[in-house]
Amino acid sequence: MFSADRDLVLLEPSLLQRFGWVGQRRYGGSATLAGTTLTLPSGGQTFAGLGLGVGSTLLIDGVVVVEVVAISSPGVATVSLMRAMGSDAAIAPGLSGAVAVTAWSFSPQRRLAHEQVMGLLGLLPLGETQGAGGGVAGAVRMLEAGMIVNPRAVGRVEALLALRLIFGAQGPGRGHDAQLDRSLGLINARLEESLRALRVWL
Repeated sequence: MFSADRDLVLLEPSLLQRFGWVGQRRYGGSATLAGTTLTLPSGGQTFAGLGLGVGSTLLIDGVVVVEVVAISSPGVATVSLMRAMGSDAAIAPGLSGAVAVTAWSFSPQRRLAHEQVMGLLGLLPLGETQGAGGGVAGAVRMLEAGMIVNPRAVGRVEALLALRLIFGAQGPGRGHDAQLDRSLGLINARLEESLRALRVWL
């Protein structure tokens, strides 16, 4: 996949607070925060074991959203307020001591989005291999997603499509939600614009 949960939050800052339930709840418990260092309880779970890594997002004390910048040891991560670029320096959340942490993952939606975008481009999704002999019935060898040299452009489309899947999970019986309707309309407009502008280089 060319998108991470941080990409979704950059596009929809209230994603965790409003739509966390749509994702997979990976962690809900305590941790210790010192500057940009977040430490899980000793002897407990690890970030890798929770399925969390660089690009994952966490909700601290139910209010502050941070992204995981690095994993320095199994139970210790460097976190940051949301950065404009993944290469920017980490920004301390401004909290310290014991904090409540909740983590959701939207990897299922991002995977579906990745497969749909690769299908539109006629590329084999990341993680999938050629059939015996290569390609369809061994006759054609497909181009693969790993050949893309400008993944950020594709990642934006994947993130927007994943958000549309998340918003759509509300279902037709949710009743009228003006805020959700506005968010969905904005995402659809951005997705259409990004698809028109998308250029993929192999």
